[in-house]
Amino acid sequence: MLLSGISRADLIALVATEAAHEGADKTEPTGIRILHWDRRLAHSGDFRPSEKLIREAIEHRKQSVLHVWKNRTEPALPVFTLSENVDWAYCSPVPGKANAGWGIYVAGASPARCRRRPRPRTPPICATI
Repeated sequence: MLLSGISRADLIALVATEAAHEGADKTEPTGIRILHWDRRLAHSGDFRPSEKLIREAIEHRKQSVLHVWKNRTEPALPVFTLSENVDWAYCSPVPGKANAGWGIYVAGASPARCRRRPRPRTPPICATI
């Protein structure tokens, strides 16, 4: 459903920081859990969201964070981890105590890269909603 609403997105996930679990030691760095994810087009490779981007949005800024990878061949260390076939991503924390530590992670390709591959047509029923 979210993929239908964000036409440029290729991947969407509901993520959580491990510190969001009850009883987790909040002082220890922990991993990111992917609660659910979906992609627009099936292609090879695993979904690996940027852990740094997720942590920045959920734990540090506590607001949406967007990152665009401008130069994919840049030799310097990236601020956020770059996944294959995407050049932008954002993560938005899910508000509320029941969802503490959760976020919505969205990633995709820039319009220039999108022209190189076919986009799926929106079903007519979705276009009218």
